[in-house]
Amino acid sequence: MPDRADYLARTLINRMRSLEAVLVEDTSTAGASATRRLELVEKVLAVEAGVLDGTLHRTFLAAMPGLTPDKPVSDRELREFSAFLRELLPSEP
Repeated sequence: MPDRADYLARTLINRMRSLEAVLVEDTSTAGASATRRLELVEKVLAVEAGVLDGTLHRTFLAAMPGLTPDKPVSDRELREFSAFLRELLPSEP
């Protein structure tokens, strides 16, 4: 049964794939790519999980599987990322 970590992993991966597609098309913002990736993680974690810790945001971004807009993430990568989130996410209130 999917849990909060599974949901967050799928959400982060899907949104990051969408962002990567935009970044490939928009070469004018090449210098801001890292900032936009971090902002995406911050927003998803803050809104969906109430996580406001910048260190966790950067940790989760670094742990995300390598993403290519036109290539899906493998089930194994998704499970591993979910497990990583599950381990580090603060307990639900």
